Amino acid sequence: MLYIKKIVEQDIKKELAFQFGPSADFFHMNCNDTYAVKHRLSLVFETESDSLKAFNNHRIDTEIHYNSNKRECRVTSEVKNFIFNADKCNAQPGDLIVLKRSETTASEYQKTCDYVKIDIVKQGSNSFDFYQQILNTNTHSQRGFCCVTTDIELPEDNEKELNELSDAEKYENSDNELNVIFYGAPGTGKSTTADSILKKGGFKTFRTTFHPESDYYSFVGSYKPSTDLNGKITYTFVPQIFIKAYLYAWTNPDKKTCLNIEEINRGNCAQIFGDIFQLLDRKYQRGCSKYTIDIDTDCSEFIKQYFSGNDDKLRLYKERLCKYAEIGLDEFSFEKILLPPNLYIFATMNTSDQSLYPMDSAFKRRWVWKYIPIDYSAVKDVYIRLSEGNYSWECFLREVNSRITNITQSEDKQLGQYFIPVDKGFITENEFRDKVLFYLWNDIYKDEYGTASTIFRMTDADGNDIQLSFSSLFGDKSSLFLSGIMKTLGINILSNEASATNDTEIIDSPVSEVE
Repeated sequence: MLYIKKIVEQDIKKELAFQFGPSADFFHMNCNDTYAVKHRLSLVFETESDSLKAFNNHRIDTEIHYNSNKRECRVTSEVKNFIFNADKCNAQPGDLIVLKRSETTASEYQKTCDYVKIDIVKQGSNSFDFYQQILNTNTHSQRGFCCVTTDIELPEDNEKELNELSDAEKYENSDNELNVIFYGAPGTGKSTTADSILKKGGFKTFRTTFHPESDYYSFVGSYKPSTDLNGKITYTFVPQIFIKAYLYAWTNPDKKTCLNIEEINRGNCAQIFGDIFQLLDRKYQRGCSKYTIDIDTDCSEFIKQYFSGNDDKLRLYKERLCKYAEIGLDEFSFEKILLPPNLYIFATMNTSDQSLYPMDSAFKRRWVWKYIPIDYSAVKDVYIRLSEGNYSWECFLREVNSRITNITQSEDKQLGQYFIPVDKGFITENEFRDKVLFYLWNDIYKDEYGTASTIFRMTDADGNDIQLSFSSLFGDKSSLFLSGIMKTLGINILSNEASATNDTEIIDSPVSEVE
């Protein structure tokens, strides 16, 4: 969402005011009250103007006051001192103030705005005509200010940034989608889906992978020994991925931050999360944790040291934490932690491995589950290159997945379209045998040997049924046996024309390896 305001003489000589209508929509101030309302606000300067880029990321901590009698919002003098100072922005009448924020949904209307990006767009700059046109088209009943969403045609200079903002808003439309698990069969694109969302939303990402040896201390942090130059052993607290993401999110409130956990079900989640599990409960509208927890002394001492010597960051941390925890400043303690609303947790889960460490229902219900289905159309032009001929990868997947479902009475063990890297447009014989058929033998068909349901069999020239083991695919007749499996599945060799088309065109296919 954008708030655009043309600077007038009164803004410089008296007070900088933001009018009632756009203020209610943009700042989400409770403008229905009959008394003066004030709220703390941080403005982060962000511009494309070459003359002002030196001030990028400069933050102005201020207060915004709403007065129902005058029906307008005003900010404190810190903002004016920055905008109109000759040594800083040196804004003049006729220049534009552009404010940007991401919350635009009706469900977030009562969520008071805490952090906003601000830009000063000077007359004659590349962006001025663009914002002036928006202002002229969408102006309020009093000319000179407006509040609009970003789903508008953008000029080239601003297109990338605001499109990413718009994409992120679409994803954030549901307030409870802060803890998300992307799940599905192996190779459906779970990690790529998560990465795409993070990239479009401009997230700062902290990535880790769970495994059977993961525990609370490798996730949060612990004391570890180190040796100095004199050989003396000392012990220091070493923060791990959770604390790193946690502190970054608190100290960069205008930046969406994500703790991205790959293969979450390959670790014991109850053991790894420990009491942090309680923080996964989020307040629907505000996005922060519903409850605080008391972290252990070692960790709380590290957090205290982290803020030591930086009074501004410490003050901001205290004020925000107490605000979200709904406690007084006198109740603040470094032992109390909760997740801020700009800290997201994404995770991926391979359904074929979900029996490794089953998740309990209490843990599961604190996540939004997004199923990533198999997209056969994404690999319709990819083929399997065997010695006897080329076969359609799409046809193979459709047929074998149907059989997997019949045998296992579940879709968990199915193969996703990207089970094998297919960026070159075809799958080699070795890849097909060593990865695809090995998976099918080991996870599905090993116990089906000798039965009519196995795909590891073929009919010879005399009409005899030959049962195949996985090891038989490595002998002198391996190519014959591989083609025999394809015939068992009812998959025919591609025509020469189709193979030739694949050889010349699929190399440029956008398909890539994903998990």
